[in-house]
Amino acid sequence: MEPQVTLGYYSDRMTAAKKTYIPFLWILLAGAGTLACVESHQAAPVPRVSLAASTWRLQPYQPESPAGELLKRPSYALEFLNDSTFLFRLDGALVHGRYAYDLERNSMQFRELAWVKNGCCASDYSHALVEALQAVSKGFLEKSHLRLRGEKTEMRFKPMYL
Repeated sequence: MEPQVTLGYYSDRMTAAKKTYIPFLWILLAGAGTLACVESHQAAPVPRVSLAASTWRLQPYQPESPAGELLKRPSYALEFLNDSTFLFRLDGALVHGRYAYDLERNSMQFRELAWVKNGCCASDYSHALVEALQAVSKGFLEKSHLRLRGEKTEMRFKPMYL
């Protein structure tokens, strides 16, 4: 039988350390690699767009359409007071309410609309605009215009004050 050669006390401790720490190091490296991959694949945050303190003038979408009569009428303006409240200035009338805008989904909703003044004396066209505003479900900011759409509604606004 051949004699076994041992390298001593420190060699045995190194072998025990390898058995204990190497699996731990592999787990640590795998976790760090996974974390790096997850962080690099996260979607970039979408910048928050606020309509607060802006005023938009209603524009005819197509001059040939009935909305073309806007050219002969006074200005209709949609004013966003803050991130949840708006005013809709019509011909001698004023409507206020609340709105919610989500840029990621291009969704926009107007709710709790109430006539502030002259709601009884507003034109039929003003009443139709308010009904159209209540039907809005989507809002887009494109080429310096605000476009609002619903199932049977499409309105376009040009900025007055931003």
